[in-house]
Amino acid sequence: MRKTVGSLLAALLLVGCAAAPSAPAEPARTVIRITLADGKVEPNGQRVELARGSVLELVITSDREDAVHVHGFDLEIPVTPGASVTKDITLDRVGRFEIESHEPVFTILQLVVS
Repeated sequence: MRKTVGSLLAALLLVGCAAAPSAPAEPARTVIRITLADGKVEPNGQRVELARGSVLELVITSDREDAVHVHGFDLEIPVTPGASVTKDITLDRVGRFEIESHEPVFTILQLVVS
């Protein structure tokens, strides 16, 4: 009996050592498409609530030279006519932050991170 228990413990130790460590889970990702065209912006001031640690992916297209500013993260994303710009933002702080364009000034999103 003692030999069987010892063999079982040895087998468990070997299996435990051979098991690969689990990879950390990918953070949640939210994609928001922003369009600046014809003097308008879409989305237009909507509130978006996301969790701290998640990733916000902004995909921005514009029909004019502009910049999209993400307050609280000190990000200014230049955009040019006809080109698409993609920017990933890791939401590493909590609070309420506005995302806006500069020319003209539009509030695109109200980002709430909790």
